[in-house]
Amino acid sequence: RMLPAHKQRKVMKLLGHNPSTAGGMMNPDYLAVPGTETAAVALDQVRRSELEPEQLAVVCVLGDGGALTSVLPLAGLARADPATPVSELIEAPTPTVTADVEVPEIARLMTDFNLMALPVVDEAGAPIGVIAVDDLLELMLPAEWRRRAGTARD
Repeated sequence: RMLPAHKQRKVMKLLGHNPSTAGGMMNPDYLAVPGTETAAVALDQVRRSELEPEQLAVVCVLGDGGALTSVLPLAGLARADPATPVSELIEAPTPTVTADVEVPEIARLMTDFNLMALPVVDEAGAPIGVIAVDDLLELMLPAEWRRRAGTARD
């Protein structure tokens, strides 16, 4: 109740998902830009964003109707010619998951495609969140290993 109303809605929505599914693991805060925008405009949005640096490791690229086309690593965006449309920077489509996908499949996709972040999409293909590799590792690493190393979160 002490959270602002928009944060309350966000937390309640996340709590509606099983914690061992993409919906329960995802961070609903991400940066998305239309594929028609230039690299310069996308980088300006990164600069102005209030998201944490970890949340800006990738930028979601949206196609017509708001569906996810792919994600771009921030480094690729920074290295691009500023006048290039973001859609032209996409080398290959990024795999996605829906909110009900479970941890083993998430781990398989992130490993097979060497992903630092995996987008979570709704039924229409629009992004609803992103799973960072560190969140997956935290869930998969046995708690006793972290306690033994003195790094477990209580």
